[in-house]
Amino acid sequence: MALRLALRNVRRQASVYAIYFVTVITTVALMFAINNVLFSDGLWAYAYDAEYTRESLTWIIVPVMIAVVAIVCFIVCYATSYLLRNRRREFGTYMLMGMDRRRVVSVFVLENVIAGAASFVAGCLLGVGVFYAMNALVCALMSNGMPPLSMRPAGVWATVGEWVGIFAVAITLAAFSLSRSKLGDLVAAREKSRRMPRFPRAEMTVSVVMVAVIVLLCAYVCVVMHNILLVWSATFGLMFFVFSSVGVAFIGLLVAIVFLHLGLRGAWLQRIRRGERRKGSARKRKPPTAPAPADAARPPLPAPAALYRDRAYSRGEMFACREMSSSMDRSAVVMSAVALLMTLAVLLVVFSFSVYHVMLTDVRGPFDVWGTWVIVPENADERPSDSTPERAVDEARARTHVDDAIVFGFYGADEPLDSELGLYVAAESDMNKVLDMVGEPRVDVGENGFFILNSYCYSYYYADSGETVPLYDYDEHIAEGETRVLYGSELRFAGSRKIDREVMEDIVDWGTRDLRSVIVAPDDVIDEDYLYTRNLRMKCGYLSDEYTSLFETVYHSGGYEIANSPLVNNYGSVDDLNTRFSVLIVSCVFLGLTFMLMSMALLSLKVMSDAASERKRYEVLASLGVPPDESRRLLFRGIAALTGLPLIVPALMAIPAVVICSFVSECVLGYVSAVPFIVGAAVPAVYALLYACYFAATCRLASRAVLPPPRRGFVLLADPPASGREEKRDERDTQRKTRK
Repeated sequence: MALRLALRNVRRQASVYAIYFVTVITTVALMFAINNVLFSDGLWAYAYDAEYTRESLTWIIVPVMIAVVAIVCFIVCYATSYLLRNRRREFGTYMLMGMDRRRVVSVFVLENVIAGAASFVAGCLLGVGVFYAMNALVCALMSNGMPPLSMRPAGVWATVGEWVGIFAVAITLAAFSLSRSKLGDLVAAREKSRRMPRFPRAEMTVSVVMVAVIVLLCAYVCVVMHNILLVWSATFGLMFFVFSSVGVAFIGLLVAIVFLHLGLRGAWLQRIRRGERRKGSARKRKPPTAPAPADAARPPLPAPAALYRDRAYSRGEMFACREMSSSMDRSAVVMSAVALLMTLAVLLVVFSFSVYHVMLTDVRGPFDVWGTWVIVPENADERPSDSTPERAVDEARARTHVDDAIVFGFYGADEPLDSELGLYVAAESDMNKVLDMVGEPRVDVGENGFFILNSYCYSYYYADSGETVPLYDYDEHIAEGETRVLYGSELRFAGSRKIDREVMEDIVDWGTRDLRSVIVAPDDVIDEDYLYTRNLRMKCGYLSDEYTSLFETVYHSGGYEIANSPLVNNYGSVDDLNTRFSVLIVSCVFLGLTFMLMSMALLSLKVMSDAASERKRYEVLASLGVPPDESRRLLFRGIAALTGLPLIVPALMAIPAVVICSFVSECVLGYVSAVPFIVGAAVPAVYALLYACYFAATCRLASRAVLPPPRRGFVLLADPPASGREEKRDERDTQRKTRK
């Protein structure tokens, strides 16, 4: 009996359950997809240390998932209470007909179990498609030919466990509320009284102050991040102060957003008061005016019906303002929650994509593979004879495309120049090729000359002046034109050029010597007997770690086998970075979409929960002669204000996020990338597009639930039907009033 009644009610109340179905289906789909991505083993295999990476990221992901489950639980509880509030009279009628309260509660629980199970199954089916969409995003981020991820039983069971917990809490709270409700309240379906804001001017002042606080806090965070990234020298005390102050500022920003939307309750009431002061109150009598001359032409008076109807139309703005003022008072908390969720959604996605691009650009560098073969004669028997730079290039060509490759050597200087400078020596032609690959200007040593590429080894911080000074390998003690002897040839010093340390780190291997600067000498002067290292720099396609292992040399030291490879495959670092950021980006996208869907569900449920009381007010407007188009415009205006205001602050928060990401780009890359600006413009636009779809659906449902059908027959204050007799009567009445 109860099951049959619950099934019938679910079928009959399909339109009421529409928002509930959409909210649960989309939430379950996102949770199903993210759980299967995070539990997949194929993604973690590309990290340097899979276990450590997984464990470290778990400490970030688990609290985030707990927070998401809590937020989803709140939304589902709100949706369940909305369903209960809409059907209180029906449940009260069941009790009046003799049904036991426990049986009524069981019917309500069965209805929600049926609706929840159906929406969960549909959400899992949709989640398969969302999983493959996230799978495509992960494969695009990895960009190494990684096979698609597969769904894991652990991900499915995690989704089932999360949803069962959420659903159990929502059903328990709703059933407890229904069991404690009085029969009279259920039958009467009493609504809470609406109150207008008591202190609208003070609330408006609070909103203005909160806007100023939000601007100041955003400016403070941007200034602090600019200084810590580009100006100040990082110390432990300074970093502690920066992180603590930025954290406090962020919390203050969230609090200011809440109070901003709470203060908006008095905005429409202030608008009403300004309108009444500008137009004059209807209750106040107009001051007497001087009598017009007897021969003055007087305009004809309008018909009484049209006069009262126009007054009713002119008060439509007043109706909208009063309606929005009471709606703001009831929805201020919901709007604050929506603004907070959307702010976090925008910030998470903008920061994740922008920082990922900056870090990936920095890790990639100018070379994909580089290697250094140290020429040590005493270890020649331990080094494979086929481990050469030329073989490394051939093996790379057999596996992928090679865009550019150069093999060159670094030489040790002879005495006394080696004791004076202690720098590498490189041939002019080889060094110019390498400089071309890293995008630096070429070197011209001239005839019988030498040139020094000077790089700083470390920076020294002067505590007294607070200035950081770089210390270079070469102290520029040789004057231009002086001569030095290198390999028995007398060379003239052609000058030096300071070059960035990061560029020299790509050219000179740190493991061979502690100094980065290089002496560039003519090709015909170089002596092969002083060859110190043979080097490979290559730009190519993706290469796995198997390629690097081909050139490993195994040494035995202290009973251990130590594998050493002269090659460094940059794609290993790229894979490790992509693994970490793939998890973070997918999690941030999941959070952003979840927060956005929860925000839209909150607003839609809020609008639909007020539909019954709103319908009575719009019926009064229809009886006063307000046309349906005007009523529809007033309704859409109210919904647009309620749903659009919480989006303004989150959309504007993309601006400080982009500014901070540009500071990070300048600090890491040395220039401001355009990607943060593109991401900062695209993310709010995508959210606004999805929000517009949800807004259109909400307006459609609200118009069907709130607006009364067109009236037929007599309507108060409407124009009377036109006829010749009535027109003559109206003309005689007008003439009589004019004579009087």
